[in-house]
Amino acid sequence: MIVNSGCTKIQPGPSAVLPSPFEGRVGTPVIAAPVLAVGPRQYEATSSMAHHLDPLRAFPRSLERTVIPAVDSLGDDWWTSEDFLDPVTVQGDRIEIPVRLFGTDLASAKTIGSKAKLVRACLLSRHHDGFVREAQLDRLLEATTDWSLPYVVQLTGEYVVEIHEKILAQIEAIPRALVDEFAAANPKFIAKTKQRVISYWFCYHREKIELADLAACQILDKLGWWRKRDLPQRKQRQKWRG
Repeated sequence: MIVNSGCTKIQPGPSAVLPSPFEGRVGTPVIAAPVLAVGPRQYEATSSMAHHLDPLRAFPRSLERTVIPAVDSLGDDWWTSEDFLDPVTVQGDRIEIPVRLFGTDLASAKTIGSKAKLVRACLLSRHHDGFVREAQLDRLLEATTDWSLPYVVQLTGEYVVEIHEKILAQIEAIPRALVDEFAAANPKFIAKTKQRVISYWFCYHREKIELADLAACQILDKLGWWRKRDLPQRKQRQKWRG
């Protein structure tokens, strides 16, 4: 039994599928860890949100009333990983994006408004199935906001090349003011994203493509976040290649 002060223990979900670079977009089944509902903005609700890790932590305070119908639209057959990614700052609030969301029957978004649909797309961009993550990109990129941009950036720092290519094709549509504001507030998150891009290139792509030609690297370049000094030096690249 796990006892955490201020936390509510939720029963583990069924077998989940975690992503793995070795098996394309969907990985191998494992047993999901217990999920804890936590957070200073947790509220008492009869909606499906009461059964899962508090999604209010994943968005700024201004969206609390929008998050509720978005989460309800997912139905009851979903749960999140217990852990979060590194926190980011949006609208002066610290938000924590879940590492993964699990579930197969995710109900329908037909009855919710456009802003709630964007919140839903943000959450589903953390889905364990890469095809589900990719399916959220059109909505995430056609109307990017200050609170949805972190979800796009996080996808850039992951390993699915097809997702990177789709982001790259539409990245210039994101307003420059949003990009600059996010960068000023979240230098550590951007630095970690760069490190992840380099790490995935080193592990899976360095024998086939130069880092600068990688779609994820080009996304960061178009956002103005990539500098020549971020590229490994020639001697270092030759050492890596043996």
